[in-house]
Amino acid sequence: MACKVGMHDINVTPDFKPKRLKAYGVSELLKAEVARQIQELLDLGFIVPSNSEMASPIVCVLKHKGGQQGTQDGVRLCCDYRYLNKYTRGDAYPTPNLFYRIHRVGAASFTSCWDAHSGYWQLQ
Repeated sequence: MACKVGMHDINVTPDFKPKRLKAYGVSELLKAEVARQIQELLDLGFIVPSNSEMASPIVCVLKHKGGQQGTQDGVRLCCDYRYLNKYTRGDAYPTPNLFYRIHRVGAASFTSCWDAHSGYWQLQ
């Protein structure tokens, strides 16, 4: 289930024009896995079919066993948002001070740890 805390807005500059960018080619060896992952994301409700004026191509990134080159351990689907990023306005929110956060946790009586499996899917 997707995180439903709030919606994420991407603020773009006034000169941004939505584009449907051409899809990149996918190796025949990866097509079945790419289709499986896309179907899984659809089934989970993380993605939905769209008729938007904007489309960014996917990029297949090979995962490696134990971080070692030459040992494939699956494929991660990523989006190439370079076009969108050129027109995205930065957020005015500063990165939290990590030292301050650690100091506060160190003084706590109780702490909790939550596992957000595949956390990179949790941005909405």
